[in-house]
Amino acid sequence: MQLELQFSHSNIGAIPYDQRARIAMDLGLQSVKRGTSYHHVPGSRRMWTSQISVHNATEQTSIPDLPFLRKASYLYKMCPLVNFETKKSSFKKYEASLVSYCHSITKNQALVHAAVFDVIEGLNVSNADPEAVYFAIIQKAENIEKALLCGLLVCVELPPEIEENLHERYTYYPLMVLTGNLKLRKIVQMWFQKEFQGKSSPMMLSPVDLSWVLSLWTGKVQESHESRAISLGFQVTEEGINQIEIAIKSNDLKKLWDLIHPDPKDDMFTISQLNAFMKEIEAFIYNAFKLKLGMLKLSKIMTTIASVSSDGVFKLHSQDYIIDVLRLLCSFSAEQLVCMWTFLPQANQTLPGAASTV
Repeated sequence: MQLELQFSHSNIGAIPYDQRARIAMDLGLQSVKRGTSYHHVPGSRRMWTSQISVHNATEQTSIPDLPFLRKASYLYKMCPLVNFETKKSSFKKYEASLVSYCHSITKNQALVHAAVFDVIEGLNVSNADPEAVYFAIIQKAENIEKALLCGLLVCVELPPEIEENLHERYTYYPLMVLTGNLKLRKIVQMWFQKEFQGKSSPMMLSPVDLSWVLSLWTGKVQESHESRAISLGFQVTEEGINQIEIAIKSNDLKKLWDLIHPDPKDDMFTISQLNAFMKEIEAFIYNAFKLKLGMLKLSKIMTTIASVSSDGVFKLHSQDYIIDVLRLLCSFSAEQLVCMWTFLPQANQTLPGAASTV
């Protein structure tokens, strides 16, 4: 297995040699068992066998270019929206409301010229999934329109436990993806909460979540991408080093993945397979660099399909397997909502009651 090691640091030369050696020997991979997760970890996750899988589709659906394709974007988990509709007449009202709200917050009517809401077909895979919604905030200068912010509300395969208990007035989009500056992202968050009681917050991914990302997305490596590298980023707490990145060739990881998951007809990847996969990666890294990674937290995954970090920074590199990518990200958010809902007092144990907290 071919590996590359890179240290990101502020002033590594200032660290004494013996301390650097100790740091190197103490490095460790955050295993699934050692990783602390803030929500229930499922025993297995489903994998898709086709590039695009759409419920009841008679032929493969073409997914349009998404606003976060090859752009740095930000993931947000969102509670169910109250009285949100995907009708054109409703979109017109939302566009006017969002523009007015932007003007009231920014005190600058020249900044925001218009807003756009539209449905993106082909991103929902079950009858319970609401249609994905694209929206944008538009600036117009010298008759040239520019999108200052782009967003996507999406739900891919709504969990049954949420579907069964979701009030009819609620529409649940577990995932909101935003591309734009921080101020506008916050304005959009406030607007959704004001209009639809849809409280949202940045999606934070645990080392366990990122381990699932690495394993499931490695299983989708295509032959045309096998020469590219998959990069793993680890947070370092020692003074002078910010992060360690380890690059592994995609085809090497895919061969390892195939040994652990040999049956191509099996569309589930289990927690035991996940543990085995991560332990083998740990062993390869130790054999190559004599580095133990148990003291660090896995903080970033960069694959040929997409990249995602623990603080919810996301970039889509290819629309191949976009359903798989969005489905996994949606599941992280939905699992946190289910966990929160489970521990609510019995009298308030309904998803509408959970909508006030994220």
